[in-house]
Amino acid sequence: MRILFITYFYPPLGGIPPQRSIRLSRKLVQQGVEIIVLTTSNRLGWTNIDETLLEKVKQVPIIRTPSPGTDALYKRRPIFTQGIKLLFIKLLNVLCMDYMFAWNFTLFFKCFSIIKRKRIDFVYNSTPPFSPFLTTALLKIFFPRLKIIGDFRDSFLKYPGIFKKGLWIKNVIRYVFSCIWEKILLKHIDIFFAVSPEILDEMRKKTKNRRGKVFVLLYNGYDEDDWLGLPKYEKSEKFRLTYTGTFPLFRTPRNLLEGYFMALKENDELQKKSEIIFAGKLKDEEIEIIESFPYRKNLKILGEIPYRSSLELQSVSDVNVLILGELEQKGVVTGKIFEYMRASRPILAIVPDGEAKRIIDEGELGFTVDPSNIRGIKNAILNLFQKWKDSTLEIKNRNEFIESFEWGTLAKKFLKTLEESIDKV
Repeated sequence: MRILFITYFYPPLGGIPPQRSIRLSRKLVQQGVEIIVLTTSNRLGWTNIDETLLEKVKQVPIIRTPSPGTDALYKRRPIFTQGIKLLFIKLLNVLCMDYMFAWNFTLFFKCFSIIKRKRIDFVYNSTPPFSPFLTTALLKIFFPRLKIIGDFRDSFLKYPGIFKKGLWIKNVIRYVFSCIWEKILLKHIDIFFAVSPEILDEMRKKTKNRRGKVFVLLYNGYDEDDWLGLPKYEKSEKFRLTYTGTFPLFRTPRNLLEGYFMALKENDELQKKSEIIFAGKLKDEEIEIIESFPYRKNLKILGEIPYRSSLELQSVSDVNVLILGELEQKGVVTGKIFEYMRASRPILAIVPDGEAKRIIDEGELGFTVDPSNIRGIKNAILNLFQKWKDSTLEIKNRNEFIESFEWGTLAKKFLKTLEESIDKV
């Protein structure tokens, strides 16, 4: 079995976006599958660079091609050059699904060459971005027996907030064109994986001719290898709530801090013995919210840190904080949930009703509170603080539940699906 992986987000691009592809590709190589990862050579843009992640994929064969224009998102380009490129990718973003559409110009020819030489059986595309499905659709024309795998980390048309930010007319035009692209491109996908039941169900409904197509739920998960050698939790002098990562789209620290503010006003001891740690790249508006917080000494901003350092923080934190926006779709299941799950520390999940809330509640992994319920956030913080003082702050050890999300188990499920699809031919 030979698999060509197409994934825009891959080391040294860091943060959460590449983690699913990193873990799946690593586990497949460990299980003896022959894969090639085809990713971008671009190192500039809105994602952070984390060179430490390259060590994790050193045994994975990687080929890189440029994605024209996306480096315009990096602020230190010459003004004229950046202006032309920025206009180019903004147009692509509206008319052609996403910024990375131009990657198809180099991607298709490299894929064609690899498939011809290596006799590839499957081509896997990790989304987002969605635009590389143009390349896989064209490949299907030239190689009809090739099986195309679509791995949906997010919904095609319900990707959180992309049609709700900015100019109304731009959003309408973008939505219309995205609907057209979706209708064209979903037809050629043979195997659909999705990170949540809602997204998988959406794919089923939108794929009218489902004969011969396969639909499989494959959650995000954690890689046990990532946790080797990390420190164990020990109670310290301060009650620490930790948020690791960024605040994309409609996510914001505002509601968390409003609830924390109410808790601090109500409990003097909490003022003296607690802090919230933010580790990750923050936008200007988020820094402004944090800097204006009345109890500024109770907040600590670490900025961007390597991925392993992020896992260390999660391991020793008293409580890990998860935030989803009020407007996000119910099917959003961020990979951060499974990192926090493996960290084995209680989770304060500020999330709306949906799959993320269901997983945390079912696993009894902590407290879930709706983002709009500021008083509920306050009460959850005070409750967790009391448990910390009483030395009863822990989650139930539910190994079977947690281990079902380890990537070794998920990769076996992925492979079994592919093997069964070959048997049907």
